[in-house]
Amino acid sequence: VMFDAVDCTGDGRIQLDEFTKASPKLEKWGAGIDFSDAQKIFDEIDVDGGQNGFILFDEFSEWALKKHLDLEADDETEEVPL
Repeated sequence: VMFDAVDCTGDGRIQLDEFTKASPKLEKWGAGIDFSDAQKIFDEIDVDGGQNGFILFDEFSEWALKKHLDLEADDETEEVPL
């Protein structure tokens, strides 16, 4: 779900401009990184050495797990106790 939210074009890969535009979402999810150098972060996630210039699903997933990203942190609804 996170990957799809960042992959605006729906082509199954994240380009640098998509990644940069998604930085507010990634921050809400707890990325805890400075996006002022988005290219550097993008290159770190793109573990195949930038051969394709995209972040693929498995690369994004591994990074998201390492960063302990939490999609529920973006939920604006409060849970009502039963």
